[in-house]
Amino acid sequence: MKSYGIIPCYLWNDHRFEDLSPTSKLIMLYVLSYPYAHISGLFQLPLKHVISDTGLKRIDVKDSANEINESGLSLWNVENGWIGVFDWIKYNPPKNRNLRNGIRKHLNEHLPEDTFIDEAIEIIREKFEKNYGIDFEYGE
Repeated sequence: MKSYGIIPCYLWNDHRFEDLSPTSKLIMLYVLSYPYAHISGLFQLPLKHVISDTGLKRIDVKDSANEINESGLSLWNVENGWIGVFDWIKYNPPKNRNLRNGIRKHLNEHLPEDTFIDEAIEIIREKFEKNYGIDFEYGE
């Protein structure tokens, strides 16, 4: 479990975040500070955790998940609990080679077959390669 999560100030000026409803903004802030998040930005986020921790109703969390997905900030399959936060690496940059290798390893692992997960992995990989100029498959 991580001890902190970074919520960048510039998130508030991101049009994708600005256009969210207040409930969806709360959920996105929750996602960014979720203690069991993986440094890659792809992790399991059980619906029951979100409901319990935020006090929101199931239907409101599901509606917010759809809104966040439509915004382009993430892909979240609330049915199986997997979420991919596209700018996670931008918000939480890996500060050394070991962390970058951990991201690469996690995204190359055999994860459950799911269209959401596959699409999220591709987007996260593209951002990783763009931000670090590193070939995702072969490393630094």
